[in-house]
Amino acid sequence: MRRRFRQFALLINLFAIVLFLLRPINVLASDNKQNPTPDPRVENLLNRMSPEEKIGQLFLVTFYGTDITPDTPIYDLIVKYHIGGVILKANNDNFVSGDEAITQAIALTTKLQTIEYQGSQNSTVDPFSGELVKPTYIPLFIGISQDGDGYPNDQILHGMTQLPSQMALGATWNPELAKETGKVLGKELSQLGINLIFGPSLDIVETPHPFENSDLGVKTFGGDPYWVSKMGQEYIAGLHIGSENRLAVVATHFPGLGSSDRIPIDEVATVRKSLDQLKQIELAPFFAVTGDAPSPYSTVDALLTAHIRYQGFQGNIRASTKPISFDPQAFDLLMNLLQLSSWRSNNGIMISDDLGVPAVRRFYDPSDQGFNARRPVLDAFLAGNDILFVGGITEENSNLENNSSSYQSNLIDILEFFSQKYREDPAFASRVDQSVYRILTLKYKIYEFFSLSQVIPPTNPTEEFGDSSQLVFEVARQSATLINPPIEELNTVLPNPPSISDKIVFFTDSYPIQQCSNCEVESNIPQDALMKAIQRLYGPSAGGQILNYNLSSYTFADAIKLLDDPSNSSHLLSAVKYAHWIVFLMLDANPQRPESLAVQRILSERSDLLRNKNIVVFAANAPYYLDATEISKLTAYYGLYSKAPPFIEIAARLLFKEIPTPIGSSPVSIPGIGYDLRSVTSPDPSKPFKLSISIPNQKENQEENNTSENTDLKEFSINDTIIVTTETILDHNGHPVPDQTPVQFTIIQNEREEYLPSVETVNGIASIKITLEQPGPITIKAISESAYSEELAINVIGELSETPSPTNESTVTATEEAITTQEATETTPTPEPAIQEEHIKTDITDWFIAVLLSILAGLAIYRFGAIIGKVRWGIQWGFSAVIGGILFYILLSLNFPLSTKILLNYGRLGVVVSVLIGILIGWGVTLTIELALNKK
Repeated sequence: MRRRFRQFALLINLFAIVLFLLRPINVLASDNKQNPTPDPRVENLLNRMSPEEKIGQLFLVTFYGTDITPDTPIYDLIVKYHIGGVILKANNDNFVSGDEAITQAIALTTKLQTIEYQGSQNSTVDPFSGELVKPTYIPLFIGISQDGDGYPNDQILHGMTQLPSQMALGATWNPELAKETGKVLGKELSQLGINLIFGPSLDIVETPHPFENSDLGVKTFGGDPYWVSKMGQEYIAGLHIGSENRLAVVATHFPGLGSSDRIPIDEVATVRKSLDQLKQIELAPFFAVTGDAPSPYSTVDALLTAHIRYQGFQGNIRASTKPISFDPQAFDLLMNLLQLSSWRSNNGIMISDDLGVPAVRRFYDPSDQGFNARRPVLDAFLAGNDILFVGGITEENSNLENNSSSYQSNLIDILEFFSQKYREDPAFASRVDQSVYRILTLKYKIYEFFSLSQVIPPTNPTEEFGDSSQLVFEVARQSATLINPPIEELNTVLPNPPSISDKIVFFTDSYPIQQCSNCEVESNIPQDALMKAIQRLYGPSAGGQILNYNLSSYTFADAIKLLDDPSNSSHLLSAVKYAHWIVFLMLDANPQRPESLAVQRILSERSDLLRNKNIVVFAANAPYYLDATEISKLTAYYGLYSKAPPFIEIAARLLFKEIPTPIGSSPVSIPGIGYDLRSVTSPDPSKPFKLSISIPNQKENQEENNTSENTDLKEFSINDTIIVTTETILDHNGHPVPDQTPVQFTIIQNEREEYLPSVETVNGIASIKITLEQPGPITIKAISESAYSEELAINVIGELSETPSPTNESTVTATEEAITTQEATETTPTPEPAIQEEHIKTDITDWFIAVLLSILAGLAIYRFGAIIGKVRWGIQWGFSAVIGGILFYILLSLNFPLSTKILLNYGRLGVVVSVLIGILIGWGVTLTIELALNKK
């Protein structure tokens, strides 16, 4: 019995000592964010997967229609080739219109996931080993792009909330609205069973490109890197929160399309910028949602790599890269940037843009001599992409519907080629395993465990779809912008809204669209949408401000017909001649759609029809399609940025001056009115800002002591340190200036002005820490570009020391870095301060203390046993004491609430006391066992 006890005690000793000695390694590893702990679920699953299953996970595919029976190509790709996910698109007829849109979408995603599950339950013969193998079950990615503003940016046009465009959100300058919009979209998509979204776009429109192939329209938050970053962070956070983290978010279009010469669909785009220039502008929003993201919610799950080539990427303007999606060297340069490398090491995923677009075909086969679909797919993977979106990649250049068999055969050829290469090339196999590890990690993030019940959406969703009109209305209200004339001139040029006797002609850029090829034809915007909104709000049944028979509505196509063939448009010509108001609801201006140019043509060709009339234009797309001459002919020009019904209602309220002062402002430059975004977001010199003083680490009477009104003379002593902080510095639109706006503080004492080190704003506020070294009155002021602060006067009392320090010639000593807003000022609300993590976790010093204390105590107890003649029991007492000390230290280091409280309140004394208690308990247990054995 005693021998067994000694053997058991020896094993416990060895286990505890090994665990104890490994503890400092674990402590050091936990602080290394670049090396996350491997997920055993992912590793186990990866080890069980066949090469074909691993290869399949790399691919996102598309398919035509809603039929996914066993004889369809998509069924084979899921069951036999284990593809990792599908992308649903309106152009492929994956959705229907009308009241059945939501139930059909739920049925489709459910069927797709069910096919994947059922396919994993059937054993198949491995063609290489000849053995029966059972596939692993891994849920599909089911992806979509749903950018907002309906057609053509949304894939699902019915049933869901028609959310605003990204530019409409940007025009509110309110990140909270971006977050709320993301929540709605995330909630609705996850209820449909969609778990992957391509969006938001983080492109920056530094210079608008109207009428060009590179025009992004409203599919961007704006043109300022800071504000695009803010909006992107909150929108992504909303998507994650709304979906309860069951939606993987893919930010597009890395590294940024804003400065490209075309959209890379028909041809590869080119950007003429160096990497250093990209880091300052285009890459900033991507940094903000990867390595610099403020929270896990605002961290993007993946980036979509666009087909963009760069001229002057490494400084040589004559050198061009291949498209980033296919260029390993350029790709690596980007991925090695600190923000992206840290995100990547935490399993951030790169997804190639569609490899089936004509741009890729033309790049690889410019002479149309023969396109090998393997090449771009392999190049995209070897460049660094983890997931390959193959779209409609075929050997023939035609659409997916007519070439589904060619698409399937080409894709199967690519999959089999990848599988063969996996078996033959260990380096390639290792590269595949790395990507599959990232993919599985993301899927486990979405689903805690893989089971069909976890994956399929509820048959009857609990959330009401399309029930967020109040949020959309608020976005519309806050984004509405008076572009021209200036607000102070509006009442002069347009003193009154339409009267009851006024005749109004409406022109709407309305054209036919379809949700699917067999769906009913509908309008992108109903021709009479604005007219009906006005009738509902101001017609005979709502106050009688207008009469219905004085209103008439036409399309832009009607306007073009009036210009080209006036003899067959006599009714419209008469309506325009006798109208008091002509109101245009315009979208983009696209030369490929001639009717979209109706406003420009009427203003230039038939100005006689517009004489002595009020001409009002509402831009329901980007606001930069009219030039200065065209805008000068308008009575008023408003920006709506979106065409959802709440935005049309806001247009009606603006026309009738129910909203006299629109509060939105354009998030992009508008050359036609000289609106330059870079100038607009700079500090406004007409808005002087105040300065305040706080004292570092002052905790008592903060409200009384931390702020000094500019009119007060406040006294401080020599060698006091103060923090001088600006209030929020505003730009020309009344919003906080972007981060990193430079601020120059100066002090004046004894008729001498001294410039302090320049600092930068954080959340519109700049701060600097100053040590006062000269007695007497001091005046402090600050300047940010052309904006000045009010002066702040203080008095420094005391006498200089007899031995002057080397810095006594200066009035102050100032830090060279800005103090963060939370540390420096109480002028804006700040979150509750986090617990100071000075000693809430054990560290290497605690480990050495515990080792030394346990060993010394063990030796002392052993010595005591030897003295009293119990050498053998003394050894056991000593070992047990060491074990007790070790175990209690390990418990203390596990960071449960009690251990954290002990460390926070008692520091290293808590470590010593805990180890001593463990030593005594360990010794006591052995003594108890000894007494029990002796009695037997």
